[in-house]
Amino acid sequence: MLALCTFAAVNAQNDIWRQDSLPEVVVTGTGTQHLLKDAPVQTEVITSKMLRNYAGKSIEDILGGLTASFAFSQDDMGSQMQLNGLGNSYILILIDGKRIHGDVGGQNDLSLIDPQNIEKIEIVKGASSALYGSDAIAGVVNIITKKHREEGLLIENTTRIGSYGDVRQHNGLALNYGKFSSYTNFQLQHSDGWQNTTVEHTEGSEPPITDSRNKTVNRHTNWQIAERLTYQPTKNLELYADGSTYWKRIYRVSGRHPHYDVKTWDMEYHNGSASVGGKWNKSKTDYISLDVDWHRHAYYYYYTATTLVEDYEKSAGTPYYPYFPYLPDQKELQSDQQRTMAALKGVFTLPYENILSAGAEFRYDWLHAPTRVKGGKASDWTAAVYVQDEFNLIHNLNITAGLRLNQNEQFGTKLTPKVSAMWKPANAWRLRATWSQGFKTPAIRELFYRYVRQMSGTYLYLGNTNLKPQSSNYFSLSGEYGWRGLNVTVTSYYNKVKDMIALVTIPNYQAPDEYIIQYDPVKTRQYQNIEDAKT
Repeated sequence: MLALCTFAAVNAQNDIWRQDSLPEVVVTGTGTQHLLKDAPVQTEVITSKMLRNYAGKSIEDILGGLTASFAFSQDDMGSQMQLNGLGNSYILILIDGKRIHGDVGGQNDLSLIDPQNIEKIEIVKGASSALYGSDAIAGVVNIITKKHREEGLLIENTTRIGSYGDVRQHNGLALNYGKFSSYTNFQLQHSDGWQNTTVEHTEGSEPPITDSRNKTVNRHTNWQIAERLTYQPTKNLELYADGSTYWKRIYRVSGRHPHYDVKTWDMEYHNGSASVGGKWNKSKTDYISLDVDWHRHAYYYYYTATTLVEDYEKSAGTPYYPYFPYLPDQKELQSDQQRTMAALKGVFTLPYENILSAGAEFRYDWLHAPTRVKGGKASDWTAAVYVQDEFNLIHNLNITAGLRLNQNEQFGTKLTPKVSAMWKPANAWRLRATWSQGFKTPAIRELFYRYVRQMSGTYLYLGNTNLKPQSSNYFSLSGEYGWRGLNVTVTSYYNKVKDMIALVTIPNYQAPDEYIIQYDPVKTRQYQNIEDAKT
């Protein structure tokens, strides 16, 4: 691996090494600031010093290398991640406290995150739905970016070159002048891909293909440009606006086999985001914030050869299948997911050392998928209010209790509580205990999916509007000892998830008659609540 780094700045910069001696402050576990050693909710931190020393090339590399809790595998659809035995869809990824958007087949496209722009990472394991809502069943990963608040101009560049054509490029331009600040970030990632074996058994191929050109990971390129503007009209008020655009192309190699190894399209992704908001600091501890965000994730087939595609709308209810051709360099929209969120939050210090957090959120999800959702479009909305109180019940015993009331368009009302306790029997010892409930409402695709895939026959994939939300109960107990730079933590946890959703094969007679008559599939698969799980 070759790394080339340059750094230039106008005016003096703070000594970054001096920051490592300061006590670590965390926010993710409670949504309020605490010293790491006194955080009521156990939080694991990957610090800026660890990031510099490790110098990971990607967020998968960083999480997999610096914490034992994560496991990753990678394919064309993104990074398949596990945290304490639970997969992608149960892990909530935040960037500066905001949800990442980019659902690719249920996986997280972590290439949206520039590893060179990370200040630190906070990890809270277990259900956190009381504070963060749906999806936070396995845990929360909060990626906190660099803020570049020093006065003057900052220009930075990092270039990494590795085997298999691996290129990682980062550029940053920060300008701070008086009450105004700006940061522009560019990142590019490219790989030529690689292949483990040329022998492949694809579905329906007998005998196995012995000259397959399918790669384990295909050649791909993605880039992103992001801009953040900040204005501080008064000492206690900060306003911001930011946005980004992202592009990704996966180049699929077409093989020689006439039936099982031919690729006639690449995959292309377009993401966009825009946010505005502000924060009013009433005091050193009390504040009110308002954030409004819009995100878009669009997924296309980019055709590389003439391809006949079924017209789903025209063929509905007819005994024949009208097709039309897509020519090379034409694109077909597979899904366009858009999300709008508004969040209002306040943190207030009350008498008797109470810290009260309260907030309200609204989220609207919209999906346009002409070939993958019945009717082509679907939507869903969720509204929520939450409250959390942190207080000392007795000396050296802190209790943090929170409750969220969630109202979903499809599934009605859901209450999710969380209670954590931390006891300090001595200065070097910390004992923590947590009980929390989590929930996850079915995604739009799980409810309304309708996709037909032609392989060695017709395969039908269906959503299910009778799905139930997934829920969990999480218990943890930990002991921590710290003395003269040595820190030892022992943690036990129990996490039970109910009504897990998976795509399973069903008999054709259980599918709607209109689909069986229209497509006559050799196999039908549908999203269903199939099992409970314990870790």
